[in-house]
Amino acid sequence: MRIIVVRHGETDWNREGRFQGDLDVPLNEHGLKQAEILSIALAKEKIDIIFSSPLRRALDTAKAIAMRQSAPIFVKDELKEISFGEWEGLLASEVKRRYSEVYEIWKREPEKALVPSGESLEMVLHRVNSLLYPMLDRYDKETVLIVGHGGVNKVLFCSLLGLPLSYFWVFRQDNASLSILERRDDGKFSLRVFNDTCHLCMADNYVEGAP
Repeated sequence: MRIIVVRHGETDWNREGRFQGDLDVPLNEHGLKQAEILSIALAKEKIDIIFSSPLRRALDTAKAIAMRQSAPIFVKDELKEISFGEWEGLLASEVKRRYSEVYEIWKREPEKALVPSGESLEMVLHRVNSLLYPMLDRYDKETVLIVGHGGVNKVLFCSLLGLPLSYFWVFRQDNASLSILERRDDGKFSLRVFNDTCHLCMADNYVEGAP
């Protein structure tokens, strides 16, 4: 079994450094271009099924990829980004100033952070696993594409690789990046490709309608 994990393309809030959480912020023009480039990079991959967050920035990225695949898309609330509650819409600098104590915990020990009106990483892990483990049993010999968000993808990596949530900041997820995990004979997963954005170097030479 192979799992390809993708983070959505860029949004204006990504560029500005705002907490998006589960607010439905769309891709910007650059993000739409990134999604198209990503679809070209994955065109030669035989993807059997696609799971996507329902938030537009992820779903539009998934739809771009699906245009070059025959795989169906299943929209799953379990893949929504971490809810950041009162932090959503704020710049990181604003959060650091207004919620300094919690923000320091979030940066130092994210698994212990309790964002006001938001989700803990443990809560996110619970919902991710409610999707992930039935999926692993059902599609155990297929290639699955998951299109999610920076935070939820990190939680997914922790789960698949058997790591505690304290490893959250070990993982980096750039916009329109892809990572590939493969299941070994012992049933555990190996991380074969991580946060690959090499395909985005095509963007400067991208031609609309390229194969």
